[in-house]
Amino acid sequence: MKIHFDNIFRNFLVIDIETASAYKEYQDMDERMQSLWDKKASFLQKTEESTPEELYTGKGAIYAEFGKVICISAGVFTKEEDNTIGFRIKSFALESEKETLLAFKKLVESKFDFVL
Repeated sequence: MKIHFDNIFRNFLVIDIETASAYKEYQDMDERMQSLWDKKASFLQKTEESTPEELYTGKGAIYAEFGKVICISAGVFTKEEDNTIGFRIKSFALESEKETLLAFKKLVESKFDFVL
């Protein structure tokens, strides 16, 4: 069976987003954020026996309200002139989360037919 590249891989974007906790440690959060994390941790503690502090260290980065994007890698399949299939990757890891997200947004808007 012959695979038709354009039918399957055209505009096929693969992304990987790496996150980190917004604060290095639980104690670095202000009282309001600690209170919000404690509430989140109370749900997590039903399946794990850990303190809110321990849970933040291990899981803070995976919750949007307690994490931040530190790197985005994007990959696209390419079809070369000799009909070989390639894969191109571009990564963004800038000074701030905002700069990283804006750089990724600019790439997507410049290469694809839609606007975010």
